[in-house]
Amino acid sequence: MAPTFARVIGEGGNLGMTQRGRIEAALNGVLLNTDFIDNSAGVDTSDHEVNIKILLNDAVHRGEMTVAQRNELLRAMTDEVERLVLIDNYRQNDAISIMERMSVSGSAPNSTSSAPLNRRACLIARSSFCRATMSSPSARRAVSA
Repeated sequence: MAPTFARVIGEGGNLGMTQRGRIEAALNGVLLNTDFIDNSAGVDTSDHEVNIKILLNDAVHRGEMTVAQRNELLRAMTDEVERLVLIDNYRQNDAISIMERMSVSGSAPNSTSSAPLNRRACLIARSSFCRATMSSPSARRAVSA
């Protein structure tokens, strides 16, 4: 792995890192999430938008509102949707960070339970990267626990 001085990486786009790079960075203490976590506000915004439009389009089809009224209501809802999305995104990342800190606190219960999966994946892949990864001190502790 090329040396990195980053302590935290936030991916601003899809697949900004390779899986190998992500694993190497994490094993070297870099804090990071997968791209779908870092981009979850965009996904959440789209989800809100689609669901609201489905609901409002039903009202338009029933004659309860016009398309112009629907569009005006959508514009009026923008700030509230933004607020809800940011709250969801903040809470999601906070929950992930808390669980991450709890799982890496020294007892490593999650590492221990995933060690057989890591060994199986490495056996299947038979790659030098997997062998090197499993030979790291943290992986050895997880496997021996």
